[in-house]
Amino acid sequence: METKTVMMPRELTAENGAKALLIGEFHEAIYVTCPDCDGGEYQEIESDQCGTCNDEGSIALKATVSWSTIKEIYAKAVEHLGV
Repeated sequence: METKTVMMPRELTAENGAKALLIGEFHEAIYVTCPDCDGGEYQEIESDQCGTCNDEGSIALKATVSWSTIKEIYAKAVEHLGV
């Protein structure tokens, strides 16, 4: 597989447009115990299935990757891949 090289700034900043381009673009799923059935062990309303988690016991929350984390990841890539 051919590796292509591109020129990019050493740092991500608001001044070079990176913040506007990247902030809010990356998300990750964080799984937490279902608040309605407490992980499948307790249900206030008797039913065949938890309506919140579908009896999975947990739900996924969408968390935006912070700007400071994006900059740290980028800095690490520059440190190891930069020429």
